[in-house]
Amino acid sequence: ARAQVAQAERRLEDLRRGTAHEVHQLRDSRDELQAELRKARELSRQLDTERASLAERNAGLRARAETAEAKLREAKMREEEAVRERNQLGEEVMLEQGRLRQVVSTVTESRSSLRS
Repeated sequence: ARAQVAQAERRLEDLRRGTAHEVHQLRDSRDELQAELRKARELSRQLDTERASLAERNAGLRARAETAEAKLREAKMREEEAVRERNQLGEEVMLEQGRLRQVVSTVTESRSSLRS
């Protein structure tokens, strides 16, 4: 009976050591997982910061693009207006050249008739 009690006590002590070892391993695993979780949370915060920064930059670029497009539309309108003015001036020059030819012709005819 004493041998059985001694054997049972040895088994109990082995179980205690095994359990203590498992508890120690579980605590180590928990600590590692908590460290991983902290790292993951930090990375998540960094990503959120980067995402916000990119969103802000994107908004700035979008605003610049809209401003550039507005300036481009305005420049095209000015160009179209300049083309219209150039065409109108071209027509006016042609008319004036015609008038000048008429004046030169009239002056030439008057000189010819004065000589005669």
